Amino acid sequence: TKQANKGDKISIKYDGHLAWDNATYLPDYPDVPTQLKSAMMAKARTDGGSVELFGMYFDKLLPYAEKWQEQNSGKKGYSLMRPYQSDSNVGDYYFLNGQPMYYADYDIKKIWYDNAAPSLSHDLSISGSSGKTVFYLSVGYDKKQDLMKFSPAQRERYNATLNLKTDVTDWLSVGARVNFTRRHIGKANSYNNIYQYLWRWGSFFIPSGIMQASDGSQYDYRMIAMQKQASRLYNVHDVFRMNAFAKANITKDLTLNADYTYEIDNSNLSSSNHSVYGMNWSGVTPTYIVGTSTTNATRDNTKANRWTANAYMNYNHSWKEAHNLNVMVGVNGENYSSDYFYANRTQLYDEEYPELSLAYGDMTKAAIKSSTQNRASAGYFGRINYDYKGIYLLELNGRYDGSSRFPEGDKWAFFPSGSVGYRFSEEPYWKNLNKYVSNGKLRMSYGEIGNEAVGDWMFISRVSTISPTDITW
Repeated sequence: TKQANKGDKISIKYDGHLAWDNATYLPDYPDVPTQLKSAMMAKARTDGGSVELFGMYFDKLLPYAEKWQEQNSGKKGYSLMRPYQSDSNVGDYYFLNGQPMYYADYDIKKIWYDNAAPSLSHDLSISGSSGKTVFYLSVGYDKKQDLMKFSPAQRERYNATLNLKTDVTDWLSVGARVNFTRRHIGKANSYNNIYQYLWRWGSFFIPSGIMQASDGSQYDYRMIAMQKQASRLYNVHDVFRMNAFAKANITKDLTLNADYTYEIDNSNLSSSNHSVYGMNWSGVTPTYIVGTSTTNATRDNTKANRWTANAYMNYNHSWKEAHNLNVMVGVNGENYSSDYFYANRTQLYDEEYPELSLAYGDMTKAAIKSSTQNRASAGYFGRINYDYKGIYLLELNGRYDGSSRFPEGDKWAFFPSGSVGYRFSEEPYWKNLNKYVSNGKLRMSYGEIGNEAVGDWMFISRVSTISPTDITW
């Protein structure tokens, strides 16, 4: 929806979308014997040693993988994991002298990923004018879920925009813009980067199924248990921005522009780590895959405020269709401040209530951090542009800038620059060459520019230390 012009009627527009997204491309593993053989061939080209993963030697694993492939049609889905019975019924895993051997070919794509993920959006806008005032209002909401089948991540976004502009007089116009955006992300806070982990080892190394204990009870195996039982990480990011502006046409050649922007940027992250119970790597007895001693709660918050102000005057005049002069002078300022807080404490009383005050872990393992940041800058600037018939060009610039990042006595500095140019393509002698080079110019410039990107603590006072050579034990 575009902003309405004066005299337009009020326009109301709504857009709603429901969609299903799928992955552009997902990799896949070859069969397990191929995975094992390729790893052994690669190792043979280097040092010729044995290939193993956590005690599973590939040369010993290969015969079971080949028998599994002969006895099964296609990859294995999310189902009960079968123990080894005999060479004619190798099942999906075998404990060889206490060493786990996993050789089933799991269908990682179908087990872990959905075919499609839903997304939803709503957008409403109202635009129009009343007298000398033009306005635009919009609100929106969208929600999207990722492709993970177990504990998928979700993202929500809320946004609102208001634009106003009015002509106070025939020479003065003012306006305002207000924007608000909230992004809310929730995802499983598992102990592994699951999207990377699934494609790191091999389809056999991530048994993605259910194991049965000796008493007949069934439990998810390690990685699926960790993903299903993972706590949630929530991140809420709010940005509020307000801008006011004015433009005055003082004379035909002289204009004044001013604007002020204020922004609040808040980020609030809350997360926790839960215990995980299920079947672990080296046994068929359910146990804590992640113990209760590692549970914790975390808060990570940042609040930042920034304002910027600009004002500049511009004079533009031409004489006799030959001499053109443009002069601009102005001032600008910026102020930024932020507060950061982080806290973490281990061992939760109740994992359903992951609060810092409901943890009982050793305080020596707790973490509390905070920091503040404040900086300001300001500057005065000017520019003069002159040209004669667009052929001979002159530009002079000057800035007098100050920054709080520098020490007393060195906060302010002057940065001049200038250039001269000759636009030969506007000369009469170039007329017949315009079809080859339509715009040509020679330009020479020289100047300085300031840079305050030196960090916030470069010139802060420090406490020095000395080595007391006269002190002995």
